[in-house]
Amino acid sequence: MANRLETLEGERERREELWMKLIEAGGPSSVSAALLNELKLFYGGRGIWVDKAKTQNVGGSRDGVTVGLLHSGAIYEDDLFEDGAIYHYPTTEVPGRDASEIAATKAAQEFALPVFLSILNRSTGLRDVKRAWVESSEDALKQFKLTYAERRQDQEYKQDSRRDFVVTAPRTKEEKTTNRSKRHPGFKFDVLRHYGDVSCCLCDVRALRLLDAAHIVDVQHNGTDDPRNGLILCANHHRAYDAQMIAIEPGSYHLKCDPKQPSFDELGITKTSIASLSAKPHDDALFWRWERWKHKG
Repeated sequence: MANRLETLEGERERREELWMKLIEAGGPSSVSAALLNELKLFYGGRGIWVDKAKTQNVGGSRDGVTVGLLHSGAIYEDDLFEDGAIYHYPTTEVPGRDASEIAATKAAQEFALPVFLSILNRSTGLRDVKRAWVESSEDALKQFKLTYAERRQDQEYKQDSRRDFVVTAPRTKEEKTTNRSKRHPGFKFDVLRHYGDVSCCLCDVRALRLLDAAHIVDVQHNGTDDPRNGLILCANHHRAYDAQMIAIEPGSYHLKCDPKQPSFDELGITKTSIASLSAKPHDDALFWRWERWKHKG
């Protein structure tokens, strides 16, 4: 055990030295690929850089421990946010190598080692580098959730229905006026992970890019980002839910539709209850929304 801990501490110190060298060279923003290659914060043409020569034995990891990640900004631009990012598992024609890189990134999470996320500026060709921590991984989503910080904070989401639930919390004006059709990617990750099912809870849409994390107590009314204040809805049903065309009855979990509004069939709703979900939204959030729906103007 002592040797394992010494190896981990040595790698932790090595990564701190790499970060300081990047700062001394004018980083971490707007740096060249050549500089990252020289420092070995990132190297090669793939999205995940492990540096097996240096990390293969760290913590006893057979696959090594990921050092750097590259985000091209091309496909998943909305997965970058102010305090972190969603990073998608590699999916290439070399599945064995993909699996090895996923395992190496999970090792960075397990051993609490920082990774360096390089974000490509497509207009300049330069990279902005973030020191990040692999906060969590989710195989069903094929995604990692990264958090930017000087030091790791233990924010691993644990599914526990008994933990305290807060219906509302103060939000800044900017947060409250953000375009309603776009939700914080970190919230979506946590809600998907809470329910453990990549599908709309009201229909059969399963395409991840078409699914939203809908706040039950909405952001405009200071609804929190607790995953139990969320539902996974396709874009169409998210819009219908926000427009109060439908509501979920607390306790029974049955979907209700105002007789003056389009029917379930007209809305394309194929699931009229969420009772079968393995995890549930919090009753306090559902009750808040139900009361507003019953007394809507």
